Amino acid sequence: MPAAAVGSALRAPARDTSPAVLLRNEEQASGELDGERKTVTALFADIKGSMELIEDLDPEEARGLVDPALKLMMDAVHRYEGYVAQSTGDGIFALFGAPVAYSAMTSCT
Repeated sequence: MPAAAVGSALRAPARDTSPAVLLRNEEQASGELDGERKTVTALFADIKGSMELIEDLDPEEARGLVDPALKLMMDAVHRYEGYVAQSTGDGIFALFGAPVAYSAMTSCT
C-alpha cells in the first residue's frame, strides 16, 4: 500500500474528551461570549519515520503500531491539563491554556 494511502487511512478526527476538558467546556458554554487575551502554548508532535515504518502494512496493522504511541502522547498532554485539538494520523496537535486560560501556567519540563 502506498504511504499516502496508509496516511489517509490513519487519519481519524480526534476530539479531546478528558473529564477536565469536558467540565471546562461545559462551564464556559454557560458564560457570556466575551473575548479575552490568553497565553496559549501549541504543541505539534508526531512519530518520526512512521510513514517509512508502516508503508508496507495493512491499515489495521499500522494502527496497531501507531495507536499506542498516540495514546502516550495524549496521556502526557492530559497530565499537564492540555487539550488535544486534533489527531493528525501519526501525531497530535495540542493546546495548553486553551480553551480556558489558566491563572498559573506550569512548566512541562
